[in-house]
Amino acid sequence: MTGPIFKDSKTENTVTLSLQVLYTTENGTTFDHAYYTSKHLPIVTEHMCSHIQEILIIKGLAGGPETPSGYHVIATMTFADKAALDSTMAAAGPALEDIPNFYTGEPKKLVAEVTQQRRPNHCLAEAFYYTKGVGQIQGVLPWPVSVASRRFG
Repeated sequence: MTGPIFKDSKTENTVTLSLQVLYTTENGTTFDHAYYTSKHLPIVTEHMCSHIQEILIIKGLAGGPETPSGYHVIATMTFADKAALDSTMAAAGPALEDIPNFYTGEPKKLVAEVTQQRRPNHCLAEAFYYTKGVGQIQGVLPWPVSVASRRFG
């Protein structure tokens, strides 16, 4: 997947876009997290980061209670506009060629328009937390709340 991602004349160049690369666990795929963080991400940084606004790497832990995750990792990159995404993908060759060194499957990709982006420490909101096994609201925590302080059942 190098070069322009899509040719949609209706998509304005000023729309913030995201690219998600999903490394699924289906069909017994394997994923080398150590290689990914120590070798692959520096390749991404070197070749692709000049047009990326933000990168978020999520390591799959679970798909629900007592359910394994359907993903090893989901990498999300955001771009100011279509031109930035296209420029990044034009430089993606070395990163794409490196994928077989840490993942035994074919990653899935999703290009999307970012319609909202919020960070909890900037929201004026309240967070409800639950006590494991009870299932009832036990209290209300004002933002900002660190992830470590939230408890979910």
